[in-house]
Amino acid sequence: DLAGWAPSLVLRPSLPPDPSLPPSFGVWSAMNFPGLEVTFHGDLDKNGVADGIEYAFAMEAGGATMSDALGMPSGKLEISRPLEEPRSDISYGALWSDDLLNWSSEGVQIRFENGRIIASVVQGDGGRYMRWVVEPQ
Repeated sequence: DLAGWAPSLVLRPSLPPDPSLPPSFGVWSAMNFPGLEVTFHGDLDKNGVADGIEYAFAMEAGGATMSDALGMPSGKLEISRPLEEPRSDISYGALWSDDLLNWSSEGVQIRFENGRIIASVVQGDGGRYMRWVVEPQ
């Protein structure tokens, strides 16, 4: 008989985390890189994508990168990528350039719709380029 052999074990389930509150970069980094020092602009997994970008765009740490979709609806240039829910501790933005030397955020609009983040700006006369900018708040 094993009764009385050890104290009884009582399990009390805790409430699940609030799904409307995305985790912070610190929680994400502890889950993906336990015990290691992770920085927002670093690339601990050496896959060519900064750890902060992986977190901000809900990418799998160490996984393959996703390509942005490019669109040109009615006189605009747009880049977009999947993002079900923006992170509350991230500032999302984009920059555009006509020469890849000088970059501006002037006129850039960011929106979230149908599980995607979309950045748009008016098309230029020649070629125009866009890139994402994400920073911790």
